[in-house]
Amino acid sequence: MNQAKQIWKNYLIRIAFIFAMLGFCLWNKNAYVLAEETASSTEETTPVTEEAKAVEVVYIDFEQGMIQIKANHNTKVYYSDASQKTWNVLEGGKSGDILTMDISWISAAKDYELNLKGSDDETVVSVDLPKYNSKLKVKFDKVDGTLEFTNEEGATEFEWRKAAAVDSWAKAPIDLSKTEQKEVQEFLKEIEAMRVKGGKIQVRIPQKAITSKDAVGSRPSKIVTVSVTKRGNAPSVKVVSNSMQVNTTDKMEYKVISVAGSPQADAKWTVCDKKMSLSNMAPQVLNVSGSSVGQDVIVAVRKAETEKAAYTKSSYLTIPAQPGAPEASSFSTSKTSSKFSLIIGDATKYTPYQYAVVAKGDTKSDSDLKWKTVSSAKEVSFNIKKYPEGSTIYVRTKGENLSKKTELKLPSAYTTISISYLAETKE
Repeated sequence: MNQAKQIWKNYLIRIAFIFAMLGFCLWNKNAYVLAEETASSTEETTPVTEEAKAVEVVYIDFEQGMIQIKANHNTKVYYSDASQKTWNVLEGGKSGDILTMDISWISAAKDYELNLKGSDDETVVSVDLPKYNSKLKVKFDKVDGTLEFTNEEGATEFEWRKAAAVDSWAKAPIDLSKTEQKEVQEFLKEIEAMRVKGGKIQVRIPQKAITSKDAVGSRPSKIVTVSVTKRGNAPSVKVVSNSMQVNTTDKMEYKVISVAGSPQADAKWTVCDKKMSLSNMAPQVLNVSGSSVGQDVIVAVRKAETEKAAYTKSSYLTIPAQPGAPEASSFSTSKTSSKFSLIIGDATKYTPYQYAVVAKGDTKSDSDLKWKTVSSAKEVSFNIKKYPEGSTIYVRTKGENLSKKTELKLPSAYTTISISYLAETKE
């Protein structure tokens, strides 16, 4: 019995050993797989260190006083001058692999050689920083209102701003004859506005930024202050009401800029005559019976441009429409065999009239008429010896010259009256 128990006990021990060995084998296999996966995962996440290369210049902005350098995986970047004796660690701001270096300390008055290298790849990269253009000269042409450049060193555009301004620079082409370009139009418009009082602008040649190690850049030039001269004073001109003329000279020019309140956009400047008549300068104001009714007109007059001087500021003449002719029926006439009389009943101190008389056969033009003023309803007589039958009387309301107390008023169009006499009777 005891022997049977011993055999059964040995059998159970063997079975337990077999299960234990199977468990160990399974555990060992899982541990190997886990170790293998862990090793594989470690191989995938371990970064690969890229090989460092020579540093590169990415961008140089002279105006902002900065240079951007690509480290190209160098741990540090060094810089030195042309001698390359002392190398300093670049401690500028870094964004990724790009470092920003301040170069505002480098003098703009002379050329400067900046040398760069990495800590891992020590290939030296040289960058030539040119001096600024200190010889630029700019002169204002007071005749045509443009700029004359000297020593611009091949530049095709310039920057400008008003001298008192603190805003950013505006650009324009040096060739200001390109008036179709928006930048030219804006510049000339501003300059023309400044010529009312005169002023100053600042001018420079803009920088040419370096965008790669092979590019050749340039600093902004020196700033030149240019005086913009004001235009000459407008000429003193006026309408002489009685003669219907303007006291112009042949050194002036005029342009009708408005008729009946309508701007004349296509009007051109025209050279004046001496003592120019309104019939030539502004015929629109005239009231011609059966032909046209006068309209208000505004005329600009200025001294014309010469080889040495620009055209001046303009004077503006506001010329009212000419009134229509008075009615002949408002006058009283009488005659004898040797005298012709005229009474202008409406004539007063406040509503004066004028008359002129031309003998028969006289070829005087309207501008040659000699006008006499009538300020009361008195009789005006003409005798047959001086003014034979068929002579003509011209009658109009009197105008007023412009003054501090009165507005400009043109004399009216005239009414004509033919002189006649009674036939002599024979006894």
